[in-house]
Amino acid sequence: MKFANLRVPAKNLLAALGRDTVLVEQAFTFTAVLVGAMSVSTIRAAYEAALKFAKQDNCGGAEPIVGRQSVAILLMNEKMNCDAVRALMWAAAQAVESGRGPEVALEAKIFCSDIAVKSVMDAMSAVGV
Repeated sequence: MKFANLRVPAKNLLAALGRDTVLVEQAFTFTAVLVGAMSVSTIRAAYEAALKFAKQDNCGGAEPIVGRQSVAILLMNEKMNCDAVRALMWAAAQAVESGRGPEVALEAKIFCSDIAVKSVMDAMSAVGV
C-alpha cells in the first residue's frame, strides 16, 4: 500500500518527526521480551504436562515411563531448556529496563521461541504422541 500526498494533523502524530524509528524500535524491543516470556511459560507447561504423564502412565510396561532412559533424557532436556530460556529472558528484560539496547531482547525472541517449538515437540515425543 502506498499513500501519496498524505497529510496527518500534528495532534494525531505518535512521535515527533525524526523520532518515528526510535518509537518503532522501542515497541519491537518490548514485544521481543514478551515473546521470550511467553516461550518460558510454554516450555514450562509442556514440561510439567509431560512429566505428570510420564510419572502416571506405564504405556503397557511394568513401571511408569519416567523410569525409561529415553524419556528421562527428553524430560531432563526439557528442564534444562526451560532454565536456559528463563535466564536469557531475564537478561533481556534487564537489558531493556537499563536501556542497553535491543540486541539481547531480539536474541531472546528468536532463541526462546525456537526452543519453545522444539521443547513442545520433544515433550510430545516423551509421552508418545
